Amino acid sequence: MHDELLYAERVLRAGARGYITKHQTSNEVMAAIRKVLSGEIYLGARMATRALESFSARPRAQNGVSHLTDRELEIFELIGHVRDRCPTVLIPR
Repeated sequence: MHDELLYAERVLRAGARGYITKHQTSNEVMAAIRKVLSGEIYLGARMATRALESFSARPRAQNGVSHLTDRELEIFELIGHVRDRCPTVLIPR
């Protein structure tokens, strides 16, 4: 499963003015569009809560994933999918 908070952070840092998930209702999507068009930044309520919790948490050791580029993260996830589907495939550690 993808860490949506990580993706939200990446797209906002890249210049996006909002972030929605595919699980949001059409009313929420319309609210997001209106908010962005009015010059504000949109995050769904659940994502905003997670982001604030993450920012307010005490500093903790970085796990390394946050330092990966988008392409490196994509490849890392693909390797995980291969290992899940073909556990006998040998992938060097």
